[in-house]
Amino acid sequence: MCVFCDIIDHKIPSKVVYEDENVLAILDISQLTYGHTIVMPKKHVHNFVEADEETIEQVMHVVHMLAGQIMKNTGAGGVNVITN
Repeated sequence: MCVFCDIIDHKIPSKVVYEDENVLAILDISQLTYGHTIVMPKKHVHNFVEADEETIEQVMHVVHMLAGQIMKNTGAGGVNVITN
């Protein structure tokens, strides 16, 4: 198991900002940037490049949905979307 799988399974506490059957979004524990949100598929994938198209679509749909809310709630003028 990876740390993200443990977060998805709620074995590790996190501040959930969004969850559905396929995707989980949490606030980053370190919060170096106010509003830093991690959006992850519930389906374990090794990395972004190896994820199937359906999983990418599900995650990016949530990223797009949350981006506007994050900008509104933080007063940010924009967002950065980064894969790791």
